[in-house]
Amino acid sequence: MGVLRLGQGIRAPQAVHGRYAVTHLESAGTCQAYLLSGDSSLTMTQSGTQVTASLGRAGAVTLRGHVEGSTLTLVGVVPVLPAQAACPVGDTVRLVGQARRAPDHGHLDGTLAFLRCADCSTTEFHAQRMIPTLARGL
Repeated sequence: MGVLRLGQGIRAPQAVHGRYAVTHLESAGTCQAYLLSGDSSLTMTQSGTQVTASLGRAGAVTLRGHVEGSTLTLVGVVPVLPAQAACPVGDTVRLVGQARRAPDHGHLDGTLAFLRCADCSTTEFHAQRMIPTLARGL
């Protein structure tokens, strides 16, 4: 009974899970464009406040972090990627974003930054959660 009473005051974290399509990139370098545009996507899974995201073509970079209120903070390490990506291998990539709810989907306004790469500028982006299509049974 005590656990139930304590739990009544706990608010569930904002749901950010799903696949997002990046709709706008600002000042993107080659690596940022590789990770956030074209056939790339941002896919997030969530368990409570803990969030895991895959970024880029075929989920090239894995980020882990949390959501607090509407603020999402994720970090990961850049693995070896194709040469055309021009990404700083071994650098830490940080995604910080603000999730916004909408009646039929969610939005994410964020930044993507590399912590050790002096030549990599911080990129701002906007993304929209993609609504999964349900296949109809025969």
